[in-house]
Amino acid sequence: MSMAERMRVKYEKYWGNPDSVNMLLLIAIVLNPMQKIEYVNYFLDYFFGEEKGGELKSKLSKCIKLLYQQYQSSEEASEADTQDVQANNINTDLHGMGFFLQATGRRTNTRSELDRYLQEECEPYSHKFDILNWWKVNSTRFPILGNMAREVLAIPVSTVASESAFSTRGRVLDPYRSSLTPRMVEALVCTGDWLKEDLFSALDDDGEVLQQVDQDIFSSNDGACSMAASIDNLDDD
Repeated sequence: MSMAERMRVKYEKYWGNPDSVNMLLLIAIVLNPMQKIEYVNYFLDYFFGEEKGGELKSKLSKCIKLLYQQYQSSEEASEADTQDVQANNINTDLHGMGFFLQATGRRTNTRSELDRYLQEECEPYSHKFDILNWWKVNSTRFPILGNMAREVLAIPVSTVASESAFSTRGRVLDPYRSSLTPRMVEALVCTGDWLKEDLFSALDDDGEVLQQVDQDIFSSNDGACSMAASIDNLDDD
């Protein structure tokens, strides 16, 4: 009961209060081509109701547009720095392009990458879907959103990994082994993780590996006990 209570407190801290929901987590879900913003909006209404859910939906829309504009400004600034064309040539080209578009009746596409991405159909849901590979392939169509996804999706959603690494390092570096070099500490920590991963990956549903380990330990204990009994008998003789 106490553990469930602590879990509830943690949930309420990050998700229970609508005002404390991290917008970057919601933006990361929007950048998933299988879900996008309709998926997020549905669950915001489901968990927080229409009133609070509507406020969160409006806040999410504003945040993702502001973030997109920042990346767009950075992209345009970098392109402007790389251009090596004189101003008069640019004005001439733009004037000629505008005259051509006006004469042919064609107009430029004013929709942003964000609008085009959100209006496209979602990808079919699949457990094997590779979101990073999808953005790698489609970054040519959405270069600004591709940069957003590359950085937003790389943000850790939990500190468990770093805390686990520090706790492992604390077990390796104790008062009796405080003179290890950083290279040796890294080797010990990585080796321990690899050994644990090999053990857990070898386990099957029936737990045959664990049973075999228990039998080996039990047989070794029996051997040690019989050896100790033999030594006691020799002492008695």
